[in-house]
Amino acid sequence: MTPFDSLFVLGIPLREWLVALGLATVVVAALLALRDWLARRLAGAEATPRWSDDLAALLVRRTSTLSLVAVGALVVAWRLNDGRPLPMPLRIVEALVWCWQLLRWGLLAIEFWLERVAVARGQDRTALGIVSVTLRGLFAVLVALLLLDNLGVNVTALVTGLGIGGIAVALAVQNVLGDFLAALAIAMDKPFGVGDDVSFGDFRGHVERLGLKTTRFRAPSGEEVSFANAELLKMRIHNHSRVSSSVV
Repeated sequence: MTPFDSLFVLGIPLREWLVALGLATVVVAALLALRDWLARRLAGAEATPRWSDDLAALLVRRTSTLSLVAVGALVVAWRLNDGRPLPMPLRIVEALVWCWQLLRWGLLAIEFWLERVAVARGQDRTALGIVSVTLRGLFAVLVALLLLDNLGVNVTALVTGLGIGGIAVALAVQNVLGDFLAALAIAMDKPFGVGDDVSFGDFRGHVERLGLKTTRFRAPSGEEVSFANAELLKMRIHNHSRVSSSVV
């Protein structure tokens, strides 16, 4: 019997620990090498017309070393547990690390897509900022639910409870919610943009900022005037900055 067989750490022979750690080191080193290789291959992706190359390059660069080390920890636990379920503390750490990495990837992908939409449609980032906040919030909620599900929480019951509570909250703040949904409609339909000269009712001015609840205008006299987004959707808006050149 070797000294490695006679020494135990947490009830497991030291030999088993060394084998597991060696295997984990090889796996993590391979993953790090693969990440660096992909980063080098995609280094010139920004010069190509394919958006998939640009997105892949961004995702590779945002892949954290911590998440790859977490894979190594998973290998150690799998090797020492002989395939049995991981201990709860390790499951919590693994779930937190990978959900954090998933959140980073998702938020980056959302911002990448919105940036392309802004360039393709000539849309200002102020208007798309509302869509960004909505999508980022929804994705964060999905990642949180995924994390809770991996930790053994009954997500179905939680979602049901949140749904009932959400209905009550929506009824209590229906005016604010209506303005928020109207802001989304304005951002996507784009009847006007920041800097446009518009008029509706008895008011005329330049658009300064599209917010989650109100849109701000600069009147000819110089003062700032705010209108609720839901009210704007009910009005006939004239955009004087988009007069067709074919109109005589």
